[in-house]
Amino acid sequence: MGPRDLAGMDELLEELGQILNSSNPGSDALQYEDPKTKEFRERLAELRKESGQLIDNFPRDTFPLVARAIKEFSNRVNVLVVDFPGSITRHKQSIEELKTTWFLKVKPEIYRVEIALAVTAGLVLPEDPSLFRGKDRYIREIVFEVNRSFRNGAYCGCSVLMRRLLETLIIQAHEKAGTVAMAQDTHGHFYKLEKLIDDTIANNPFRLTRNALEALPKLKRIGDWGAHNRNVLVRETDIEDIKMDARLCFEELLRHA
Repeated sequence: MGPRDLAGMDELLEELGQILNSSNPGSDALQYEDPKTKEFRERLAELRKESGQLIDNFPRDTFPLVARAIKEFSNRVNVLVVDFPGSITRHKQSIEELKTTWFLKVKPEIYRVEIALAVTAGLVLPEDPSLFRGKDRYIREIVFEVNRSFRNGAYCGCSVLMRRLLETLIIQAHEKAGTVAMAQDTHGHFYKLEKLIDDTIANNPFRLTRNALEALPKLKRIGDWGAHNRNVLVRETDIEDIKMDARLCFEELLRHA
């Protein structure tokens, strides 16, 4: 199952939730005459088909951990199918449980299989599901893209994505800490990454360790290199040299984002 297929499952789960949110206002039951009910049934059938194919793609004997996670996900899908049309409130709860199982159990295990089979060993960032619990899905997806870029030799792309992740984490950490005013100009626009980094180093609002603070300009520098240098490409050794700094800095920021 490739990245595009995984993204398709992400979108399918999101669509099911969106359909329920717009279904039959004023009632807690799906009505057969409501076009949204038909749309929900069609998407649910698609979800059941996709979950069944997942089980076939990862046989239990060969990949027991991912097979166990997928089986749990598939069982939850089947419960939802049996309960149709049922209560909108109950379906919403079931969809949220499906999302949790997918994003915290199934998808990370699939990526672990990908890692095990990858020609290039090594990761830029860890993919421990517990690190992303309660975090923005956007952050998790960038982390996976950073890792895939590194494993597949797209080192310029990897460096640019690390820069993007850094900027996102700093901004979200400010939002969570209630210090957004430190990161914005008088018009409410976020400062460029260089100033965000300078202010973080000067004021340390997130109480980062000294090593994490020292890593901030290094990560920006290699990202700028990958994005703007027209003469020299980022190489594997460049990413390897900064990999430990990247993990330390990103994990510390992630806990505050």
